Amino acid sequence: MNRFNPSIPADWRLIKIDERQHWHEKIAAQTTAIYGVYAYDAATHVHACEATPSYALWFVSNEADPIDSLSDEDREKLHEDVLCAHDEPCILMHVRDVERLCEQFPDRVRKVALDADDSDNAENAERRDLKVVDEIAEGWGTGALMF
Repeated sequence: MNRFNPSIPADWRLIKIDERQHWHEKIAAQTTAIYGVYAYDAATHVHACEATPSYALWFVSNEADPIDSLSDEDREKLHEDVLCAHDEPCILMHVRDVERLCEQFPDRVRKVALDADDSDNAENAERRDLKVVDEIAEGWGTGALMF
């Protein structure tokens, strides 16, 4: 159910965004890519003090592709550093930017099929969305959801 229009069904997706350029150079040098994995409802556009529509991207996890020459010990440390680092539970990104990423990197986006309870009304939409994001994050953490 769309947060603002209950007659529109939710369209939850996962997207991996390469965020390596935002990481400290010491960590970035140990990787070929560092992705932020986010969940978003493609049926819901939000407007943050501007006319341009955005998606609310809910943080799920970080993922890194280490360089081949990294030792097992350094890989483990890198995994811990990358997996545990994040300070924003939700970011906004313009719809056109997300759609461009989806077109450029179709292997980094996937639909998420959920047995969602759409019975909640609009007043409970934020709580319902957080519940869905928690369910997606749990699926990601257990390996039930993958790219």
